[in-house]
Amino acid sequence: MKERKLNNKGFSLVELIIVIAIMVILVVVFAPQYLRFVNNSRISTDVQTAGNMVTAVEAAIAEGQHPFGTPATAITNGSAVVNGLNTMPASRLTGNNTSWTINGTDTTGVTSVILTVNGNQYQCYPDVEADADPAGINRMNNAATHPGLRQ
Repeated sequence: MKERKLNNKGFSLVELIIVIAIMVILVVVFAPQYLRFVNNSRISTDVQTAGNMVTAVEAAIAEGQHPFGTPATAITNGSAVVNGLNTMPASRLTGNNTSWTINGTDTTGVTSVILTVNGNQYQCYPDVEADADPAGINRMNNAATHPGLRQ
């Protein structure tokens, strides 16, 4: 009689369950870190957006425009007459009632840029936490309990 060789190609059920269990453990371990990276990248984008808005407003002032008006009022949600800044850019942070406010005067330029998300105000420009570790947007209200957005 001929001996038949068993053709054992593939994985057993136990091996597949072990691989799936390892993958679940890796997802549980690395998902919070991934979400933290995503949040920090959104914050960095908003800080850079604030810097771009400052550049646009100060360029308008240098060209003789009056974005803050007389008397000086804060620029909120596109209330300024600035070329290229007729509407404020969207924030990358998620939340209701997200708005930008640019403070300053036509003579001194921009002094601060405030981002409001869900009633909480964050100072994006100047980024006072740029030297902190980790850097992030400074929270203006309830700063003692929530110093910034970065985690």
